[in-house]
Amino acid sequence: MILFLTNYWDYSTQKLIDIFKDKGFEEYMVITTSDIFEHKMLIEVNGDVVIGDQKIDFEKITAVWCRRFASLDYTDHYDNAVKDNFEFFGFDSIKFKEQLRAEFLTLISYINYRLKDKIWYPAASGNLNKLIVLQEAAQAGLQIPKTFITNKSIVDSAKEGMITKSIHDANFMNSKNGYMMSMLTKEIDFTNPDIPSEFFPSLVQNKIDKEYELRIFFIDEEFYPMAIFSQGQDETKLDFRIKTDTPTRYVRYNLPEDIKAKLTILCKKLSLRTGSIDMIKNKKGEYIFLEINPVGQYGMTSNPCNYNLDYKIADHLIKLCNHENIKIS
Repeated sequence: MILFLTNYWDYSTQKLIDIFKDKGFEEYMVITTSDIFEHKMLIEVNGDVVIGDQKIDFEKITAVWCRRFASLDYTDHYDNAVKDNFEFFGFDSIKFKEQLRAEFLTLISYINYRLKDKIWYPAASGNLNKLIVLQEAAQAGLQIPKTFITNKSIVDSAKEGMITKSIHDANFMNSKNGYMMSMLTKEIDFTNPDIPSEFFPSLVQNKIDKEYELRIFFIDEEFYPMAIFSQGQDETKLDFRIKTDTPTRYVRYNLPEDIKAKLTILCKKLSLRTGSIDMIKNKKGEYIFLEINPVGQYGMTSNPCNYNLDYKIADHLIKLCNHENIKIS
């Protein structure tokens, strides 16, 4: 039995479910974040877990496919609870929101605990600490950018070619006037007089003179790399996600065996069976590790490179459920 823990809007999970249906594979169960709010739920500690009309039979579950399950940002029940209490709590509405999130994540953590002995895609812990991942990558033998966390202006010797990006996962936020704001990688302009001498602790890294970027989806030690030629346009040199009129070129790529070996060591150290890895090949020919997203959108790697990852992942999970050899061909 495959258990999907997800959100109704996660396209990748819905695609896998559609493939299961096309193949006639019925040994799966789907629980979404909305189910917890919209249906009757009864969880007995050290007993049954029933959500809606579904009872989780822990003995039958082989693997858990978990994507966006702990995400509350698009859950109306959560948003409404915050809005309804905003005036009463005033400035402390932020604490109210944090308390609700903490309550929910404690529940999610308990469900994960009940499934701790299953095979997880990705790991049950979900989000990774970027700083820990960078240090583990270095210990696995991978090169990483020189990275700092600081709350003051950078020392003079480091003011050449520095970038800044989110310490935590990047997110999207709505402004009051209705604009969508995204968190992207930016070069630091030290001539800008608006940069304060002190600020909220922020991540800065040495800027890398890159030849191209790499996005690498992996599942159980199988790697599916894609090269991203983002250097052709000034707008995308720092972050290929910036939209431009000219499409960025994406192609299949062959990773060197020693890089695969080091990435395998890192993924095992982090207890990750799947995810998307970001790297850069610089103009010296060196491979620089940037980060791992355990819940990456693998469609953006699969489609340009014709990897057909949706079908390979579906076959992988079916074989796993049938206790067959799970190595992807």
